[in-house]
Amino acid sequence: MRKCSLTAAVACVAIVGFAPAVSAQNCHTTVAQSYKESYMQNNIWPSQYVSAPRRAICNTFAMMTNNAWRQQNTLGKYHFNNDGTELSLAGETKVRWIATQAPMNRRHVFVQQGLSADATASRISSVQQYVANGYPMQGNPVEVNETYRQLESHPAAGVDNVFVGFSTSQPAPVLPDASGGGESGGE
Repeated sequence: MRKCSLTAAVACVAIVGFAPAVSAQNCHTTVAQSYKESYMQNNIWPSQYVSAPRRAICNTFAMMTNNAWRQQNTLGKYHFNNDGTELSLAGETKVRWIATQAPMNRRHVFVQQGLSADATASRISSVQQYVANGYPMQGNPVEVNETYRQLESHPAAGVDNVFVGFSTSQPAPVLPDASGGGESGGE
């Protein structure tokens, strides 16, 4: 019993004795408060460090999603005629899809830069004219922007040749010869 009283007295003296020194450092007002804060930090230990990595991962996925939508909504050289100034049928189809089917917050058309500033300006005006004539959206218009990113694309005829060539080069399905003997596995 005496030992407990002595320990409690030493603890009280320590708290009262260290309080002015601790408050002079502007850290904590009392040792008890310091103990309490340490206890609370230990109880929630991993959670205070989880939000930063989660935020970094979410930001990375958001950037990847934005880049994918930009790639999806980019018009390249195969979406324009041979002069590179007017939309081709493929370009009109893609703009129509972007204007009507893409989510409302993703209705941005990105036009790949032409060989000159004039070619780029004529591409953008062609797309803007097509959008204004065919798809005037109230409240949320389709935006047309220039992009420096190169669209990795292939001509439709070349892609069609690959798939047609693949399907024509497959051998005809043939069933194995039927033998009436019914052989057994052992002799």
